[in-house]
Amino acid sequence: MSNHWIIKLLFCMLAMGCAACAQAELIEQDLDLPTCHLHLHRTDANIDTSRPLFVMMEGVPLSAMIYRSLALTLAEQLDAQSILIDFPGVGKSFLKGAQYGWPEQRECLRSYLSQLPPHVVVASDIALPVAAPLLLENIPIRGMVISNSVIKASVTKPPFPLSFFRCCPQVALFFSAITPGFILQNQIMQVGIGRAEFVDEAEISILSAEMQTNGFSGLAKIMTDIALDEATDEEISAGLSTNKPQLFLWGESDPALGDQYRYLPAFHDHQKLVLYQDGRHFLMLDHYQEMAAEIELWYKKQFSVDVNAQD
Repeated sequence: MSNHWIIKLLFCMLAMGCAACAQAELIEQDLDLPTCHLHLHRTDANIDTSRPLFVMMEGVPLSAMIYRSLALTLAEQLDAQSILIDFPGVGKSFLKGAQYGWPEQRECLRSYLSQLPPHVVVASDIALPVAAPLLLENIPIRGMVISNSVIKASVTKPPFPLSFFRCCPQVALFFSAITPGFILQNQIMQVGIGRAEFVDEAEISILSAEMQTNGFSGLAKIMTDIALDEATDEEISAGLSTNKPQLFLWGESDPALGDQYRYLPAFHDHQKLVLYQDGRHFLMLDHYQEMAAEIELWYKKQFSVDVNAQD
């Protein structure tokens, strides 16, 4: 982390308290694209093509700020720059059309990634079905880091309350509007956190508050429009079959997607799987240090020419 950000962080902590600093460490940006509006969180105002670049996107129901600790750790350990994207329909990102299915989500992401210099995509949850097929296209994606994601959509059963939004969106919207914040926080902890002692409660509070502030209408659109079928299985499998480097970091104790890694095809030399027995759905909240260490080793091995050039 640069001296500029250290000074800014210390000032923020003194002036506003640590909880308020959680969002002040990253630069927010709104980007208008032909088919969507993306809300981004960046570690750097400008992209330096000589440094590693990661583009991170989570699925539902939390915003891209879930990757904050991982992005800042990679900045410190790997001198990496990261761009965190709110999944359209979650946080402050949205699609301009009425449909929120895979093709529409993919067109939005494609239009943004195509503008960037070579980068690594970090994806989790339902961001993978959106991003994986893009590995087959002429987009400067160098590789992917994947954690607890939908690998075989046709056998995926969204947990409650996401299942409620999928079957009964209007009823789900009514109940979500009157659900106390502490219930949302407890759900995040139960589904996503395997090591509560490693998580900042203020960060969980901020993430759950974002859900309520931004509303749940986008979530309802996503859950009713995405297809969990064999055609989606094939799209994901085809994308992952490319020879672009892929690192899988998986929490086995995830009650939603913990066993999805078992549907991955036979591994090749360009793929690596790391399992965290006590990890749940939101590894980037309580295992971000381990994730950063694995990503650093993987990146230096796969893209050693770049690392040597930086030295």
